[in-house]
Amino acid sequence: MKKIFFLILASIIWTPHSYATDSCIKIVPQEASFVGKVVRGANIRSYPCTYNSSVVGTAKVGEKFQVISKVDGWYFIKLTNGTTARVWDQAISQTNETIDTPQIIQTNTAVTIDYNFSSKDRILIYKINSRIEKIVRKKGFIYKSKIITILEKALQKLSPGSRKYEIILHVINRTKEIEQESPTTENTTSNYEVSNDTNLSFDINKVRSEWLKWQNTERKNIGVELYSYDSKLDKTAQEWSEFATQRGYISHKRDVGDSFYNYTKIEGWMKDRGVVCKNVNGTTYSESTGAFWFNCSTNDCTDGAVSAAKKTFDYYMSEKGLSNSQNAHYRGITNKDFRKIGLGLDIQSQGGNNYVLYMTTHYCTELQ
Repeated sequence: MKKIFFLILASIIWTPHSYATDSCIKIVPQEASFVGKVVRGANIRSYPCTYNSSVVGTAKVGEKFQVISKVDGWYFIKLTNGTTARVWDQAISQTNETIDTPQIIQTNTAVTIDYNFSSKDRILIYKINSRIEKIVRKKGFIYKSKIITILEKALQKLSPGSRKYEIILHVINRTKEIEQESPTTENTTSNYEVSNDTNLSFDINKVRSEWLKWQNTERKNIGVELYSYDSKLDKTAQEWSEFATQRGYISHKRDVGDSFYNYTKIEGWMKDRGVVCKNVNGTTYSESTGAFWFNCSTNDCTDGAVSAAKKTFDYYMSEKGLSNSQNAHYRGITNKDFRKIGLGLDIQSQGGNNYVLYMTTHYCTELQ
């Protein structure tokens, strides 16, 4: 364990490397300097990605921030306390207005981030912690304490205040934040709050129940085994739905320049998260995405969310009877070799009473 982990750590910190993330589209730093006005509510994150990054606050419509740089689809913004954070670039528009009133950011967690690191070091820390979390998820939660012990011993050999010392210290702190997954296969949160509209919520388990019922009704009609949810697939589907919300559109592309549906890239993305589907008659997994608008004028938008989900399902069902090149979503519902599914749901406020429900369904034969 020690030998393997030190080789990984050394290869990342002490050798040249590219700064492409393991779970997001490639990071290409660009210079940017202007006042940005929030035109669409969004989360403010610690790293330029939805995976393995903490939500440190929310950007509300009308607020203004100093934009200092851009990384791929994310702006680096300066907060009032002098630190920087990241927000989805589609949420901010350049303005000629000035920042005349300091904005108070309400943080959602007690995570402390040292923003004295260079942008490359911050990305480097992200890459290290991504690999650590993969080890913990794959090998078992006991490896969390083992890795922390190894890192703390390495820290003792370094000079306090040095770059390597600060990087490893920060990695240790973020490793301690890794939480053990719940063994349940059901989503334990009954009420989901929309990230950029704190007055709105919906019963996520109601939507999940309806989605599974619709899928299994069609499977029962054609005489194949019924689906059940899997917690690992739920997690990967949820991550991709949240990423769609941040971007403002649905897509299967994991990387800039990918084809519409790059099987190898998506398979690698799933594998990086500990999801490997057994090959059964040439079938392993499938991914279906969808997004539909709905209107809601009350605090509880469960009915609206169910309605939007039904529109997505009906669209999938409209492919019934079409050729294989035109019925990929329907084949996901009815493939006899699939046994497990995961569902990810995320809602984005569009202003007023308008919302869009982003959905991702991951289908799998049998998890290895």
